[in-house]
Amino acid sequence: MFESAGTIGTIIANSALELNKSFDLKNSILNMQDNSLTLQAGANILNGYIVNTSDPIGKGNPVIQSTTFEGNINIKGRVLIGANVTMNGTVTVVDTIYYDGY
Repeated sequence: MFESAGTIGTIIANSALELNKSFDLKNSILNMQDNSLTLQAGANILNGYIVNTSDPIGKGNPVIQSTTFEGNINIKGRVLIGANVTMNGTVTVVDTIYYDGY
């Protein structure tokens, strides 16, 4: 599992990111700088803010929870949306987005 230091700060991605484990942002901002964000099976991104990513991609049912996306995004692949996810902007679902709740 990757975790930020627990202080509110910004993590800047200078290239595309592909995650296959949990990524706890601990209230930090993940600035993708228009690079792609791919979440593989077993990936769980949580507790933060994601900005400047236009096309998050889900492969193998990754989970997004307690996360805020800022800006317009195109969600590709299959992604499970957990609790407390906020999307501020236009969201286009290109494949499958699902909620595994009640």
